[in-house]
Amino acid sequence: MENQNQNQYQNQYQNQYQGDAYSQQNYQQGYYQQPAYQQPYPVFTNDEAFHTGIGGWIGWLLLSTILPFIGLIIALCAARDKSVKNWAAAQLIVSIVVSVLLGSILAALGASLYDVLSSL
Repeated sequence: MENQNQNQYQNQYQNQYQGDAYSQQNYQQGYYQQPAYQQPYPVFTNDEAFHTGIGGWIGWLLLSTILPFIGLIIALCAARDKSVKNWAAAQLIVSIVVSVLLGSILAALGASLYDVLSSL
């Protein structure tokens, strides 16, 4: 009888504290893993196809010298190389500023010359 009681208590203990195989939760399941981070693919452009060589720069300089404003506007619109576009924009801005300054200086000199000549 004592052996039977011992087995009964042992079975109760196993069911209560350890549980049987069907009532235990399965803790061996895999946990959620985030997928590995992938770097975005780099975008390579073929910039070397659009680099302007020495001959191209000489051509742009001659065009801007022969046709000052029109040549710079053509260079600004037609150039594929970003450095040529930046150079043409800078040259155009400087040309406009210099033209305005020279125009105002010539207008002032012309007005003063007119006053001097009209007083004679």
